[in-house]
Amino acid sequence: MTEAVQLEGGRPSRTEILAATLISAMIVAVAAIAFRHAQRTLPEVKPFLPMFLTVVVLSEGLTGYLLFQRARLARTPFYGALAGAYFFAAAIAIAQLPTFPGVFSADGLLGAGPQSAVWLWTFWHSGYPVLLLLAALGRYCHERSRSSPQLTQVLRALPWLGPISAAAVVPICIWGTEYLPALIQGGTYVNLVRILGVPVIGSNVIALAGYLALTRLRRSVDVWVTVALAVGLADSLLTLHGGARYTLGWYAARLLSVVSSAVVLSM
Repeated sequence: MTEAVQLEGGRPSRTEILAATLISAMIVAVAAIAFRHAQRTLPEVKPFLPMFLTVVVLSEGLTGYLLFQRARLARTPFYGALAGAYFFAAAIAIAQLPTFPGVFSADGLLGAGPQSAVWLWTFWHSGYPVLLLLAALGRYCHERSRSSPQLTQVLRALPWLGPISAAAVVPICIWGTEYLPALIQGGTYVNLVRILGVPVIGSNVIALAGYLALTRLRRSVDVWVTVALAVGLADSLLTLHGGARYTLGWYAARLLSVVSSAVVLSM
């Protein structure tokens, strides 16, 4: 395990950079093709969503667990903050499975409303990239201000930010959506795009650009987190452009979510 920590903390090899570049190029190509036909309505495949969410929960949860163990071994809050981001995503995916309309009941379980699942998606796809960016920012500041006790306290709190955020977001999305704007109207994402489209896409763009600027891909782990952020941006774009559930863009975005959840785990 210690050797694994040293490997991820080392500089990426040419092979690794090439592999990440090829994967990113393939994702861009697939996303571009899907984007052209994103609004085409496809049949509803009942088993698809539970299978997709199960894979994402396992991938995100296992990635978070392994990063948490690396945080213990490396004694750095950076890995802990990354783990917190993945635990956040896993918790949102866990909550979305029973609350998604039509999976276990017509309106969703746990007292969820018709807007619960889409609000969970919104927080997931805007909060997760921001948490990854905060992890990089925390490490950047730590490397330049080692003697600041205030910064040390902030860094120690970063790993808890993801789980605490999930604990706050999930109840709001399940039982408090009547106090939030309705994002789905007439079966489409018209209000989601109009109200929160820019913030969701903006958080992904800022996180991707900020992570690149802060890390400059100097470590192996940074290469694959950047790939995950790029896939997450493509996922969000396809979902919003698809405009509704069970469109080609919606299905393609779900598959990209699986890739995003798996790339760091694969490393």
